[in-house]
Amino acid sequence: GDHRDIHSFPTRRSSDLGRVDSVRTWVVFEEQDDHSYRVRLRSKDMVINTIARNHAGGGHPLASGARARDMDEVNDIIDELARARKRYNDRLI
Repeated sequence: GDHRDIHSFPTRRSSDLGRVDSVRTWVVFEEQDDHSYRVRLRSKDMVINTIARNHAGGGHPLASGARARDMDEVNDIIDELARARKRYNDRLI
C-alpha cells in the first residue's frame, strides 16, 4: 500500500507519539516471546477500535489494542490504518 504518511519514531512509550503535533494516528507493535505482536493503536481524531476488532482486539474509539500473529498481519494493520486515514482525511476536504 501507499504509506507515505507513515513514519517510524524511536520511542519507549506509545504516549510519546501523541506529543508530536503532526501525528494524528499511530500504532506501536511490540514483538512477544512467541513472535506474535502486541498492537497498540492510538488516534487523536479518527476512530480506530474497528481496526483493532479485526485483529483479535478492541477498546475505546481512540485507544485500542490488538494482536498480530506475524509480520503479514502487522502489514495488514498498517494497510488498514493507511486506508482508514485516507478515507477520514478525504471527508474533511
